[in-house]
Amino acid sequence: MTPEPPATQPDPVPTRGERIGAVLLYGGLFALVATCIILFETDPTAQPSPKLPWRRGSLSSKDLAVIFMVLTGLSALCTLAWGLLRRRHRRRQHPTGRGWRRTARVVLTLMVLVSGFNYFYGRQGLYASQYSHRWDTFHYLLGPRYYAELDYADLYACALEDLSKRDIPDKTPVRDLRNYHMSTAGKIREQNLCADKFTPQRRERWRQDLDVYTANRGYRVLRDALGDRGYNGTPFHSAIAGYIAERIPLTQATHPLVSLLDISTLCLMCGAAVWGFGWEVGLLFALFFFTNAADRFGIIGSSFFRYQWMVTLGLGLAALRRRRHALAGVLMTLSTVLSIFPFVFSVGVLVKGVADTVRQRRVPIPLRRFVIAAFITGVLGLGIGAIPARGLDNYRGWIADMELHNVERFQGFGTGLKFPFIYRGGTTAKNDRVSERTRKKWFHQVRPWYRALATLVVGMGLFVAARTDDDVEAATVLGFTLFFCLLGTVGYYFAVAAVLILGLHRRVRTVGGTVLVSLLFVTSLLTHWALYANNYYRFMYNTVLSTGWSVWLILLLCWLVYKLRFKVRFKRRLKTG
Repeated sequence: MTPEPPATQPDPVPTRGERIGAVLLYGGLFALVATCIILFETDPTAQPSPKLPWRRGSLSSKDLAVIFMVLTGLSALCTLAWGLLRRRHRRRQHPTGRGWRRTARVVLTLMVLVSGFNYFYGRQGLYASQYSHRWDTFHYLLGPRYYAELDYADLYACALEDLSKRDIPDKTPVRDLRNYHMSTAGKIREQNLCADKFTPQRRERWRQDLDVYTANRGYRVLRDALGDRGYNGTPFHSAIAGYIAERIPLTQATHPLVSLLDISTLCLMCGAAVWGFGWEVGLLFALFFFTNAADRFGIIGSSFFRYQWMVTLGLGLAALRRRRHALAGVLMTLSTVLSIFPFVFSVGVLVKGVADTVRQRRVPIPLRRFVIAAFITGVLGLGIGAIPARGLDNYRGWIADMELHNVERFQGFGTGLKFPFIYRGGTTAKNDRVSERTRKKWFHQVRPWYRALATLVVGMGLFVAARTDDDVEAATVLGFTLFFCLLGTVGYYFAVAAVLILGLHRRVRTVGGTVLVSLLFVTSLLTHWALYANNYYRFMYNTVLSTGWSVWLILLLCWLVYKLRFKVRFKRRLKTG
């Protein structure tokens, strides 16, 4: 007789005390970070702040890597110890089991608090010359703020016309956002593209805003930022972010405060994870989010409206876990219209829903609610995106921008299944010097092998989504599989990898689940170590992180396929007697 497969355990519903604890934990974390920003970062004359002497060179990037390595390594050990000790004491009914669980909760809570502070304030507050991420807010604060005048193609051109040649010399390399080719500041100035784009009042405010970015030698940051790829928010993102940005009085003193919007909503997301998945799983989710090597707050953090797609996705998964399918449809669709790619996480819900429909011979009510709510939200979101600036032409401009932006790329911060296929051995320094054109050529030579592996991995993801009886597992496992195997975007969007903890919420208390979650932390630890050891970003992201996650994802899918196939066979045996 085939033995019964081990049952996955549902998340315990958080008690009133745990909900209050989540409010205190994440509310306290936000208050601590906000206090540091207000006290140390809002002095417009300090560069660097004299109140923070460690900014004068005593901390290096390697010191920060060590901090992340320690926190990530401790997180892996704490996760493994929590899962194994919890299982041991539950099985043997150990008299000290309750004390061990309380100790584990306290340790995890302290780890989340320390890691969260390091995440939100560590790099920018303890290492960077100032907290405000001028590179990123130049794109994602000024871009929506002047979306009506600049669209997607004229941010750099209009900035160059109002920046002095002393700050940005004519020979400075600048990307022409109309064709994405590299040019020079002088050639773009000669085109005189912005003469009639602003009213006199708006032009004056635009120039005052640029002064914020050139003060305290900020023009050095702009020289590099003008070689980036512009502002690329969706029309819905532009509408919402632009509405908020219009109402921000931008000065050197208020510039650091714009990041509080993202920080507060990310803390809200972590608190919602406790509401949806229980105290312990919620803590593990937050802990991985704060130590994930792919998502360093120093890249797109300390900026404006950069994480709302992640927040709405996290809230949507929490609602999905609590069987609020209509609310989940709304939130997950908002995530999609904010950044498009989160749609892959809704695909998992749809695949599971179709499989349930075939098995039950009727459309499940939760699926109807999810689809209807998602459809209505999508229509309204598209309508909101057409309200400001150019109406429906907003979408024409965005599509044209995406055609330029989303060409096949092998960027230094890229992460995904395709990147291990372009590694050719040798030193990390040598790999970092390889041009993107050469890397693309290498990939095309082995592309059939990549496609075969991607087909196999995606196929396993589809099997898991179709067989599982848990919506969150279907959404996160298949969604991340599609995102990792087929898209391979810049690394910071892989902040979304934290949702895999939520996808394993029922299995994390088993030995296999505990080990897999611990190994997920180990992949981040290896990447932090690679950054510490050599500081070569392409090698770190393209090779170390991508290879680590490729191996981990295949292990996860093989384990889940085995579990679900075994479970289906057992159910069939029960039905036949």
